[in-house]
Amino acid sequence: MRREAPREKAAGSPNATMGGVSAALRRNNTRGVIAAAALALCGIGLVLGGMHVNRVAGFHYYVHTVEGEITIIPSLPFAVRLEQLASVRAQGDGGKRGGANDKATRPGSGVLVLLQRDRTLARKTFTPGQPIEAQGVSLQTATADAGWAFALVVRDPGGREKVVPVYPGSPAVVRLGLTRQYVSTGAVKAIETLRPGDEAGTAYAAEVFLLEKGGKKQSLGFATEKAPVSASGYMVSIWNVRRYIGLDVYRQPGRPMKVAGYVSLFAAVSVLAFLARRRRRRPEMGSGYR
Repeated sequence: MRREAPREKAAGSPNATMGGVSAALRRNNTRGVIAAAALALCGIGLVLGGMHVNRVAGFHYYVHTVEGEITIIPSLPFAVRLEQLASVRAQGDGGKRGGANDKATRPGSGVLVLLQRDRTLARKTFTPGQPIEAQGVSLQTATADAGWAFALVVRDPGGREKVVPVYPGSPAVVRLGLTRQYVSTGAVKAIETLRPGDEAGTAYAAEVFLLEKGGKKQSLGFATEKAPVSASGYMVSIWNVRRYIGLDVYRQPGRPMKVAGYVSLFAAVSVLAFLARRRRRRPEMGSGYR
């Protein structure tokens, strides 16, 4: 029985056309995956390189700067002085604790003065959450870490005074003479003075505690500079109240490399997502053809 040779498929037949399209899509997918892998490797290298540069040539410090005082930070080509720190009225507790129309405030904008060799290098106005730049160094205030620095004044019955500075993170505990009693202070508050005969104004008050043997703690009330509280014959007041704020100081020379690395990684993920979406939307090849 004579067999006929198989006929070649015409160049324009449906099977030939769909097969060519399928092969082309497979080649494009392979190239896309290779490109995505290259972008991902490049991004990882840039990110790691930027981190290494920051570790070798950069620095990061966190300090507290007190209003009116000069803060010297290692590795910094200049010193910092907090010249002004504005206060913004916040929702307080209505004076329930202070009992004198408590005026709760939070730090707002302020002015940082940069000093170099006893001369003013620059004056920078800052706002909460916005970093300022100077000589390749970034300074950013941390308004969540703000408070008061002051001096605790304890006067004995003989009129002698003992002044103990109270700085951030170092609460003062003062012994009352030769007794076994101590006094300490709590947080400072701004209160409105509305006493009869006095002009309305703002004063700063700190709650004073009496510490006795056995760990017993007793509140003696709120003391101001002109209105001390009495503790076993000693008069306790506060003086030279100033605000302080946390300050982030850092230099990141590798930051551009890290940004470029993250952009490269994002591009790699975008390419893979595009390829996956195109594969899902591609029609089934050869369906209905034999």
